[in-house]
Amino acid sequence: ERKASYVKDLAAHFAEGQLEGMEKMSDEELRRRLIAVRGIGEWTVDMFMIFTSHRPDVFPVGDLAVVKGVAALLGVNAKDKQAVLKAAERWRPYRSVATWYMYRLVGDMKKSPKKKEGREKQAVLLQRGHMVHAQRSEREPEEEVRGLVAM
Repeated sequence: ERKASYVKDLAAHFAEGQLEGMEKMSDEELRRRLIAVRGIGEWTVDMFMIFTSHRPDVFPVGDLAVVKGVAALLGVNAKDKQAVLKAAERWRPYRSVATWYMYRLVGDMKKSPKKKEGREKQAVLLQRGHMVHAQRSEREPEEEVRGLVAM
């Protein structure tokens, strides 16, 4: 019943034109309008902006995997939101790409502790703040880093 009310509220926002022209809105305006919809929070907005709207500079500090990735990569205290945000500044204006790499880093750490060399190459480049636009790929992490992050 509660989830149904969320969907109805989202539909009402669309019907009233409050979400019309989202692709032209600034990140801040889009965030403000989506948060106004019952049932949509910061994390949902971040995921929408990264994976649906393809906004290049979104950093979901409320996402546990992203925070774990930053902590593992840079040695930042994962419980200190401001420290994580400060560390992520090095990736501006491509923090959405950094987010994707944090997911890959955490996923690779879970899957295969033996693929340490690829993660170390990612880490060196990400720590230096080198980033360019990236697309999802099935390549190994070290190939990904060479092809997408090298500057």
